[in-house]
Amino acid sequence: MVKMKNKKKTKNSKNIFSGWFSFFSKKEKNTKSEEEEIATPDSFPDELKKARIKYKNFNLTKSLSIGGEIQRKDYKVKKNSETLYRLEGSNYSIALVTGDSLQTKDGKITGIIRITEAQLNRALQREHSDLESFLDLWNPNLESGDNTRNWKKILQWNVFWKQQILLRLRPDTTALLLVSLDTEFESFVFNTATKKQKKILHDELFYLNQGKNTVDWNPYTKNKSLVDPDRAVDELYEAIEWVERKIEKEEA
Repeated sequence: MVKMKNKKKTKNSKNIFSGWFSFFSKKEKNTKSEEEEIATPDSFPDELKKARIKYKNFNLTKSLSIGGEIQRKDYKVKKNSETLYRLEGSNYSIALVTGDSLQTKDGKITGIIRITEAQLNRALQREHSDLESFLDLWNPNLESGDNTRNWKKILQWNVFWKQQILLRLRPDTTALLLVSLDTEFESFVFNTATKKQKKILHDELFYLNQGKNTVDWNPYTKNKSLVDPDRAVDELYEAIEWVERKIEKEEA
């Protein structure tokens, strides 16, 4: 009876050890497979180039000429101006406005400005000799020209205040701005960022291209991807306003 118990005990011990071995083997295999899924980053310029190509493929309306259409199975979108579109389906036709914009053609200014009914009624209380008089009242966020949402004014700031902009922006926001804004923003970042910040931005661009934007894959990125450029721009202007308040206090 004693010998039988020892044999049973030995058998149970083997089962326990084989179970632990199997557990750790599976864990090691899973870890290796997860690591293999992560590609090796290319150079900073190459990652930026790839991200811009992907962003261009997402931003279909940017390359669409005025009068052009995007056709889908059950609907189409026509571009009537830089910020005015027509969405049409089998039983609907809707005007879509993406922002304020003005254009000059044949000496006449045309465009779209979004205002509230109260703003319109305030303007109607007096005479206006030209469009500029209306614009002074409404202060629209035009897509070009000198206006309150002109980020390029930071290019004229001294280095200290430029650095404050990058410190205020999250790395994933700055990476997305590098992809979606023009080369002037790229120059601003490269001339202002530290080596450590550039390394982090390199990582951000890599993970944007991988389509991985969770904290499990990237310790910097929280919840942005290449389809969130508007959120990144809003955060840029929030940072600009914060720094401008600091500048005003310094100069007061």
